[in-house]
Amino acid sequence: MRKPPILRRIRFFLFHKLVSYCSISTSSLLSRVNKYQQLHYNEPDYQITLHPTGNTVVDNHYCRLFKQYLVKGDFLVELQSCFLVSPWALPVTRDGLIVIETSGHIGMLVLNVLDAQSTFPFPEFRFIFALFAIRLRYYLNIPLFRPSVSKSDLFHLVPRHGTSSSPAFSHWIFENLPQVKHFLSAQKINSSVKLFPGGKLNEFQSLTLSLLGIDPTHIHLESLPYITEVSRLYLSRLPYIHSNKICLDPKGRQWVSKQLRRSLSAYPSFASSNEFGRLAVSRKYCSRRRIINEETLSPLLCEQGFHILYPEKSTELLKYQLFYSSSLVLALPGGSAFANTIFSPPGSVYIDCLPDDPSCFLSVWFFLSMDLNLDYRLIQLRNIGGNSDFRLNDMELYPSFPEILLLNL
Repeated sequence: MRKPPILRRIRFFLFHKLVSYCSISTSSLLSRVNKYQQLHYNEPDYQITLHPTGNTVVDNHYCRLFKQYLVKGDFLVELQSCFLVSPWALPVTRDGLIVIETSGHIGMLVLNVLDAQSTFPFPEFRFIFALFAIRLRYYLNIPLFRPSVSKSDLFHLVPRHGTSSSPAFSHWIFENLPQVKHFLSAQKINSSVKLFPGGKLNEFQSLTLSLLGIDPTHIHLESLPYITEVSRLYLSRLPYIHSNKICLDPKGRQWVSKQLRRSLSAYPSFASSNEFGRLAVSRKYCSRRRIINEETLSPLLCEQGFHILYPEKSTELLKYQLFYSSSLVLALPGGSAFANTIFSPPGSVYIDCLPDDPSCFLSVWFFLSMDLNLDYRLIQLRNIGGNSDFRLNDMELYPSFPEILLLNL
């Protein structure tokens, strides 16, 4: 892994220290008692146990993951007279504490601020000034600025991954959409609250929110100034995902899947869609993590009744329809297109393709398959090039690949 430049590392270290000092953890936030905060509900944590699947390849590859896990309970908290700061709309309490929950963890928050598009050469300085001004205003009643005030009460649904204007698809599906359930709860408490996704929506955000029954008039689509005061801001737990560390959320993610499939079943073309029972998802048009000899495999797949999907060349609705109607999905190899399994029938077979190189271990799709009640299978490939985030530039197939795929299901 190539290290970032020394200046970048120094900036990260110093800003991380500051954020650590000026932030508030979720547990501390929920235990606070003051007149500017109201905890509407805080569901108890619970534990689940991941058991071996019975598939030898899967169980050997993920043997260390079969154990008990803590699933954090959902909550809905209302902050009053607080602030949203930066293009990432980071929540800051009225007394100047940064809420970490919406970023998943401090490291992600720090990176998002450092990488923010800004006319400032060091964007973290602008954030530090905003934080300093909020604290001076609260503790010493010194108004260094006059913040813009949001006309609406807001529910925070701003994606933490990708860019603030172009979120990552898989993170939107698995992190943000489970929060919509709590927005619906917030609406019952405050009928004027609006969903705030950070500004303009792209196509997959608009479509998925519509399928979850969100009225467009209940979405706040205007971008906010760098510092915006919000009369009432509603927050819920963010079930974040990462390459090898995720927040399990089977209830939330299964709720999303059920609601999406129910909405899609009302489409005539979806209700009668059973043409493609087997689906192969290609990364042919991606810049990395491709199967280099996919051309020799494609005819074999077509002979076995697979429809080959090229996500970069397909419309959103076509992707949803293919996953909706496929009971067997083959990833060539796994990537963010896995998130489309949120539309798949429960119990569908998902076949992942991952290298057997321990340095490229990747568990996120396995965990999410468990959350969605998918039948996870694994085909191990030979790695011919790797990089630092557990990804591969290319793969080549073992000679036995066709037999494993077509005969060993």
